[in-house]
Amino acid sequence: MDKLIESRNKIKEYIMLLKPDIENSGLDFYIEELIERVLSYINRKELPETLYRTLAKSYVEQEKLIKAYNEAEHGEVASVSDNGQSISYKSKKESMDIENIKNNVLNNIESILDQYKKKIKVVGEDEYIKWF
Repeated sequence: MDKLIESRNKIKEYIMLLKPDIENSGLDFYIEELIERVLSYINRKELPETLYRTLAKSYVEQEKLIKAYNEAEHGEVASVSDNGQSISYKSKKESMDIENIKNNVLNNIESILDQYKKKIKVVGEDEYIKWF
């Protein structure tokens, strides 16, 4: 448990370096959740220190996306007419779903995490004990 707190505190330091004005309310909880998701994804019990900066950057980028979503007037451009000069937009809901951003926090770092995945040893068929 101490390793989790140590990892959380170091990632929090990096987050504060990247975005000093970030709201501190609930930050420890969100960082621990992120660590738990990563540990589950890479199938390890402890977070490699080399991932601390990556997770801090990922967290800050996710917060920026959520802030941009919340502040957006409308969604992305759906169609553009040239002569009549009309532009139509998708709804915010169609463009980006806030829940998808929250649920897919690992989405933009999966290729990095794949390098840290612990492989599961597969036992060959001839190594099984046969009971019949």
